[in-house]
Amino acid sequence: MADTNPRYRRPLNSKQLYILHLLYRFRFVTSDLLTKTLNLKDKSKMNQRLKVLTQQEYIGRKYEPHYSLTGKHAIYYLLPKGIAALKQIRDEKKYVTSALHNLHKDKTAKDQFAEHSLDVFKTYNRLADIYSNNLTFFSKSELAKYSHYFPKPLPDAYIRLEVEGDVKQYFIEIAHTSKPLFIVTRRVKQYVEYSDDGEWENTKTLLPAVLLICDTPTLQKRLQKIMPIITEDADTDELKIYTTTMERLNNADKPTNDAIWLNAVDGGGELSLRNI
Repeated sequence: MADTNPRYRRPLNSKQLYILHLLYRFRFVTSDLLTKTLNLKDKSKMNQRLKVLTQQEYIGRKYEPHYSLTGKHAIYYLLPKGIAALKQIRDEKKYVTSALHNLHKDKTAKDQFAEHSLDVFKTYNRLADIYSNNLTFFSKSELAKYSHYFPKPLPDAYIRLEVEGDVKQYFIEIAHTSKPLFIVTRRVKQYVEYSDDGEWENTKTLLPAVLLICDTPTLQKRLQKIMPIITEDADTDELKIYTTTMERLNNADKPTNDAIWLNAVDGGGELSLRNI
């Protein structure tokens, strides 16, 4: 009788390791998002790669019955064996111990946290589509090794955008209607305090603008309305805050149709990220 559980398995190939790397960066992924990230035409290839990694217990798969009712995809996350595989190549990729440790929590993470992480991944995909090689994107996990420079808690992401030889910098925060509004306003106040503390001055560069991406137009309107009150004690010449929605970001195009950002304090018309 054939051995159905052979002891020997081929080492992970570069494509499989890259999936684990993306899970380190974004915590949770779907086959749909991975297919877009890797520019694959056939999603079945990605599904097969995920199936193999799942069967070999490098990653876990979460799919609840109610997902089909809302069109949600199965969600994948790293398991201890996958984390161990990343540790073996840590010198090459410089994975941070604290960030690797946090990955152990993902198996029991709530849907709300997973959805937030997926929205960060979606944001990465859309910005990469629009700005291509001019964009450099750092997820929260990647910022862990530079934490002494950045606001606490760390931003959802930090990006650099090259514009005509100049490098612009931005902090990104994803805001959800499902969370109480005070959570978003508290986060904005933390940026105000961070700006006042002058921690970023150690980098000898301008303070990055804060980009708030709202999951609904309603939330964006609420934030636009109360933002002048939240930031009344801020130096708005230094701290710049802009809002948009996931829908506007999804509909933006490169680079002729990327004016989707509203100044959260002064209002005005929509601006291109390149002009912020």
